[in-house]
Amino acid sequence: MGDWSNIFPEAQVFASPGLMNKRPELSFDGELGDVPETGWAEEIDQLIFAGSRVMDEVVFFHKPSQTLILADLIAKLAGIVAPKGKAPVDFRLTFIGHKAAARKSFARMKAWKPRNIIIAHGHCFRDNGMAELSRAFAWLG
Repeated sequence: MGDWSNIFPEAQVFASPGLMNKRPELSFDGELGDVPETGWAEEIDQLIFAGSRVMDEVVFFHKPSQTLILADLIAKLAGIVAPKGKAPVDFRLTFIGHKAAARKSFARMKAWKPRNIIIAHGHCFRDNGMAELSRAFAWLG
């Protein structure tokens, strides 16, 4: 992120929860939360996917294109890649005892009714977002 900030000095940089403390060498304009910043709230919604004991991922939904944007929730880590991509087993284990919070976050993502899904660390899906979302998060029960 430091390199991007140098290339685009006019851009604002926001941290996911806890990142400001983990990366003090980076300069952030704020921390992302469950509610979008006013500068993008009309076009982009967001939530913190809760329930993991090790990480809170910020999930974005671009309203005009009906596109869900994920980073690590459906990843190619641990050999779990498209077309059957889902959260790796070790990551899913961090939700033990906290699946209710994860289910609440998942319900909010489903309510957005994404048509497309962009995954930072994996395959992107066009036009079948709801089916892929349901399949990838079936582990929530």
